[in-house]
Amino acid sequence: MKKWIALLLALVMAFTLIACAKNDAAPSDETPANDNSTADTKTDDNSAEKKDTFKMAWLHNAADQWHHQTALVCKEAIENHFDNVEVTLFDSKADAAEIQPFLERCISEGDWDLVMYGTLSDDSDYIKQLEDMGTNVIYYAITWDFLKGKCSNFVCSEYDLAYQSAMAVIDQIPENGKVLMLGGSEGYSGSILRGQGFNDALATRPDITVLDYKYHKFDKVSAMTQMEDWITKYGDDGFDAIFSENDAMALGAIEAMNSAGIDAKAKVICGVDALYEGCMAIKEGYIDASCAQSSDDYANALIDRIEKLQSGEVDSHCVDDQIFNALLVTQDNVDEMLARYAELGYDGQ
Repeated sequence: MKKWIALLLALVMAFTLIACAKNDAAPSDETPANDNSTADTKTDDNSAEKKDTFKMAWLHNAADQWHHQTALVCKEAIENHFDNVEVTLFDSKADAAEIQPFLERCISEGDWDLVMYGTLSDDSDYIKQLEDMGTNVIYYAITWDFLKGKCSNFVCSEYDLAYQSAMAVIDQIPENGKVLMLGGSEGYSGSILRGQGFNDALATRPDITVLDYKYHKFDKVSAMTQMEDWITKYGDDGFDAIFSENDAMALGAIEAMNSAGIDAKAKVICGVDALYEGCMAIKEGYIDASCAQSSDDYANALIDRIEKLQSGEVDSHCVDDQIFNALLVTQDNVDEMLARYAELGYDGQ
């Protein structure tokens, strides 16, 4: 009897071991899903390998409101649009001597896909080195004949900025009116073209006389001092209009007039750039017209260029230019401009 019990126990244990072995070998109903999930995760990891970063270097003048604003707007727009583009901003500190070291650095580091900067000189040798090593080059906000066809130029027509602004107010100047003109920097292409725009607008009114035209490097304080001298020379009634190659100098002239007890709102004043302070002066009735070069236009054009570079539609030797339209700003549309500045953080606070 004991032998039969022992034999029965042995058989039970054997069946138990076989059953356990089968359970270990055979997958459960949930196992395939778990296995597939694991496989999918691995596949996703492989397909989501980080793409090579597209690197853009931008040399700009952080002290200049338009240049700094445009650089920040473009950086944000580009990095929001792409998941593999990195924009690094470098500050020229308004010093042309910073341009050559910047280009030399880009060449030395050798890993930039796009370089953007403003220049005052013929940088052809540096540009060729960059393009030959796979770096596309764009210079912006200024145009030079000596760089034509050597790299891309992104710019708003400096001539149109001034011409449209002046034409918007030309009929407000009284008959036989007298105009004072504030210029930017002598010999600078932007000043030359803005001056031509003003002069061509004035040519439509041969009865108007230009009393004086002085360069003040786009500086508000310098323009204020100049306006004080003009007030001493011509008095309150000796001039009817101020044409300024940027809003900052116009604002300096307005401050000088206000300090002298002259009603600046009674004068016809036009500027260029339509930056925040200029737009506020338009809204308050001090500046009658200005023209903007849109930071958003630059952002959209850069996004298009980067897309083409990444897709291979163009390569580092692409020299296609982008010429943007000037945007006239008056009382009619200044609120729209101020709303855009509020979005960018310029809200007067």
